Amino acid sequence: MRLDSARIKAAGEHIGNWLRRDRGAIFAYLLATAAMSYPLLFSLGGNLMPVGGDAFMKLWDVWWLERLVTTGQPFYYTQDLFYPMGLDLSFHPTSWTVTAATWFLAQWIGIFSAYKVMIVIAIFSSAYCAYLLALWLTKNRLAAWFGGAIYSFSPYHFADLRGHPDLAHLAFIPLAVLCLLVGLRQRRLWMALIAGVLLGLVAWTGLYLFGFAVITLGVLLLYECLVERGWRRKYFWQFSVLFVSVAALLLLPRLAPVFDDRADLSFVIENKFAAYETQADLLSYFVPPPANSLLTPFFGQWSSKFAESVAVYPSPYLGWVALLACLSALFLRKDRKAIWLWAALAALFLVLSLGPSLRLAGRVYPQVPLPAELLISNVQIFRSVRPILFHIGLLLPLGMLASFGLKGWFQRLNSKPQISAVVVLLSAVLFAEYWIGPFGLSPLETSPIYQQIAEDQNEFAIIDLPMGYSPSKYYLLLQTIHGRPIVEGMSSRMPPNAFDYIDSNLLLGLWRAEEPLDCTDFRMRDMAQAINALRADGFAYILLHDPELFTDYFQGVPVTAEDQSVKVYSLADLGDFFPCINR
Repeated sequence: MRLDSARIKAAGEHIGNWLRRDRGAIFAYLLATAAMSYPLLFSLGGNLMPVGGDAFMKLWDVWWLERLVTTGQPFYYTQDLFYPMGLDLSFHPTSWTVTAATWFLAQWIGIFSAYKVMIVIAIFSSAYCAYLLALWLTKNRLAAWFGGAIYSFSPYHFADLRGHPDLAHLAFIPLAVLCLLVGLRQRRLWMALIAGVLLGLVAWTGLYLFGFAVITLGVLLLYECLVERGWRRKYFWQFSVLFVSVAALLLLPRLAPVFDDRADLSFVIENKFAAYETQADLLSYFVPPPANSLLTPFFGQWSSKFAESVAVYPSPYLGWVALLACLSALFLRKDRKAIWLWAALAALFLVLSLGPSLRLAGRVYPQVPLPAELLISNVQIFRSVRPILFHIGLLLPLGMLASFGLKGWFQRLNSKPQISAVVVLLSAVLFAEYWIGPFGLSPLETSPIYQQIAEDQNEFAIIDLPMGYSPSKYYLLLQTIHGRPIVEGMSSRMPPNAFDYIDSNLLLGLWRAEEPLDCTDFRMRDMAQAINALRADGFAYILLHDPELFTDYFQGVPVTAEDQSVKVYSLADLGDFFPCINR
């Protein structure tokens, strides 16, 4: 009992010392999170939601995880999408750690609030964990704080928070790097275990993030092996083997389904290959994004030159405070080896983000090949990563390099008033540079029809029209309400046979192609058979979300429910009243 009490007391003292040391940084990050994500922190309740990008898909992931737990469905397969064949989810980019945490929170505060809370957590945790790494590297709290701010509050990270939240939970990466470096430098073998677990958590958070973490940790290990002569020491190999082994054990169940079928993997990679259209514009690194309303009046003529590219992908703007701090770091004598290590890592990610050929001021110059061309042409796994995504990997070395530079700035100041004035000025400039407007939130209102469908005691499936990639994201959200299997659906990584059932049915094929009704077409004689096949497979209703698109198919068909956003038609009535069948 005394031992337990002593341990509890020691743990309490340790937590107290930690809070006393970092309370200023924590409070400042909380304030910055509230300000930069405004009005997100003040809208955690209610139905205001970030509705762009993959938000609906991530809400569906939470719903599907609960279905998986409660119904015992297979881990990487669902019959709720692309019913009745179902969909292989091996390539679906589920962020398992974030999805599980959101589901856990949703039990108390609801899924919408939980989703928004996880965004706030992503902002704060990414900044604070990068701060911990920068503090260990620089031993300067102010410089470390700015390093964490650059890592988390950059325009690219904030844009991902709105549209691709699985790419925005970056906290595990700097923690893994910190454990790796501390464990190697201070000979703490148990930290290899923690670093391996953290790398595994990165993989379960996002496979893209895992790739960037592997590059970062791999470069650091190579540095320790060659420059620091770790290859001569037995401890280095013990640490490395333990780290890799633990990470591999956690990675195996995550990666095995992805690599189980190489043919399907190749199809998925080639289907998403867009390296020549999705590289970063070199100008966008140095000019504030068009969304920055504070600086657009001064840089608008320049930002308009790459506005088209950042309309699809976030701006990779680095910020002049960060750039100047990084350049300053390169001229410091102290910590020289560490500075150039992080500079080399930053240069690597920068080159990869620029893609296979130069894009400058909105124009692509294929006659100017870049080093990434060799990787894209010869290494298949690199073909699966859109080049601009490598900017996520650039954020950590950018923040660490800037921390070293800012440390040099602060050490040259002679008094606290001077330091305070510089901190205030730098903070104002940094956050003005990184501001990309209020956090986009929109009221998420859905028709009561979906709740009525959910309350129906019969078992049936639904056909949502129109079909397609973009509307299917919204249908995923609707499925979380009505809970019925749907004929389509979406995943960011579609397996090759996903549309086999849809293409095999005449009526579904016409709807997928958005072909107008043609009663003179000889295939119309098979329409009754197509409708009967759908009914036999369990489809009962058609939800028409664009009443102007398919009106010719439903002339004379009784409307079972209607409001401004959706019309619901009975498939049984369609069989009786289809315009062409009785002609």
